[in-house]
Amino acid sequence: MSVTFQQELPIYKEVDVLVAGAGPAGVGAAVAAARNGADTLVIEANGCVGGMATMGGVGPFMTSYDANHENMIIRGVFEELVERMVAMGGAIHPGEVHNEEPHSSFYRLGHNNVGPFDQEAFKLAASRMIREAGAALLLHTQVIAVLKEGDRIGGVVIANKDGLSVVRAKVVVDCTGDADVAARAGCPYVVGSEEDGNIQPASLFLRLYNVDTPRVAEHMAQHREEIRPFYGPYSWLIRERPQAWGDIPRAEVGVFADVQEGEYRLNVTRVLDVDGTKAEDLTGNDYVDFKKDLTLEATAGAPLTGGEDVANITGDSHQAFLDKIEAYAFNAMCCPAADPIIVRLYAAYCQRVRDEVGAKFQLIAWKPSTVDYEGVIGVWNSATHPSMDVDEHAVVYWATGAHAGVAVNKSLTNAKYDGELTLDTDYKQAELTAALKAGKFMFHNVNGLTRVLEDINTLLTLSDTKGEVFQSNQTMRVCDQIANDVAVLFNERYLGTVPNDASGRSALWGDITHYIKQLEDIRAVENFDPDTVSCEQGDKKKAVLVTVNGLNIINAMAQLYMSVIIQ
Repeated sequence: MSVTFQQELPIYKEVDVLVAGAGPAGVGAAVAAARNGADTLVIEANGCVGGMATMGGVGPFMTSYDANHENMIIRGVFEELVERMVAMGGAIHPGEVHNEEPHSSFYRLGHNNVGPFDQEAFKLAASRMIREAGAALLLHTQVIAVLKEGDRIGGVVIANKDGLSVVRAKVVVDCTGDADVAARAGCPYVVGSEEDGNIQPASLFLRLYNVDTPRVAEHMAQHREEIRPFYGPYSWLIRERPQAWGDIPRAEVGVFADVQEGEYRLNVTRVLDVDGTKAEDLTGNDYVDFKKDLTLEATAGAPLTGGEDVANITGDSHQAFLDKIEAYAFNAMCCPAADPIIVRLYAAYCQRVRDEVGAKFQLIAWKPSTVDYEGVIGVWNSATHPSMDVDEHAVVYWATGAHAGVAVNKSLTNAKYDGELTLDTDYKQAELTAALKAGKFMFHNVNGLTRVLEDINTLLTLSDTKGEVFQSNQTMRVCDQIANDVAVLFNERYLGTVPNDASGRSALWGDITHYIKQLEDIRAVENFDPDTVSCEQGDKKKAVLVTVNGLNIINAMAQLYMSVIIQ
């Protein structure tokens, strides 16, 4: 029995390249396409990028080196992803991992240069790479049909919370993992082996915490000769304890030390006779039993515990928060108050931490009338809501989220306000011009839409070392990103481990210039000359002085001057 279904669908988007699936392959395809100038959209069925590397818990990365374990041969976007995760403390570089150690699961052969990584670090680093490359990302979205134009694919039908719609594309890259797009386009395919139809069993990955690594290593050393080539640890236990362990359909247990001390990733269980291309197979089985008689309990409104209710939030409350937050790194801070005294407290904190501690972030505050500083963004529009009482300064929350989420190579100039508040945008052109000169971050009315007038901060006093370009938040984002990322790079790779000699400083110079070159690749900076970067001995034996002289930061187009000459 079948049903004919016909519906006129809206076109969601027309792009140069559509990437179906945001797993490791999809991330690479989307980043590469966008960086080469293609208007790119990547769609993903899950709620995050990474595919099996994140949602499936699969890891570590298998080797990316040659057979001699000397040269990394899988590079490009993958290498950049690894380096970003390493810089944030979320991965170990494959070059540091060898056979017969915890990170290679003590395998004797075949696991040199595997790459341990943290799933959350993968999500963050990959999402940033997609965004910074300029590609659009749509989560919770599946391809359900293919639009064919002769012998080529001209687009797909997608399904998500918005319903059904169409994406037209000049090129469609199938990174679904199961060739869903190709199969729906009618391409020939084979599931399983041609002899008996058997397919690779599904794997169940587990995570363990608080593992005593020295004891594990000692046990592995005692059984080293029982670890056969290409077989991992505990194979002897599987053979010796069938009654206690049951019938485990595999010959060994993969026990990989993860990034953080005491954390392990287990590749243990294989689920047989499961076809991942059939929805009915992805239900209950010998290892997964879905409960059908449980009662759901609402917890979204459950009260928080461990805190203290107070009648009023005072200046002391804000100061206590600022004292606690100083130990953490972030890109944007919101001043959640309209009181000028509290606003000045947050602005003074921002300037002290930026200039003295070196932690670079921008503060978003409402009407910081006395502030003249590139680290503070002053929002001046008042907010209301049609059905509830809201604070007049409530738009600072949206502005903070927008600043935290904008890519390092992007600007909020002309960004559309998409929040639920109603903003006061009743300003004349002369008033808006005066606001820009006063360093005010303003929203204005553009044909009925509320948009950001210009992405600027409160800096007004200019000098030879701090010119007009520093009034642009896009400039500040690049400067702050460089400062923060180089600090992380230094702390993770060099602090306390690399000698402060010519070779050590040369290595640091190489890492910094490579990093800035990556910023050039995503058009955050241009005309970068590595010779403008110097790493020298500081005023102390342990100090390194890094100078970047003459960095050319790109800003988005904001002004148009046009002449029309009549013959």
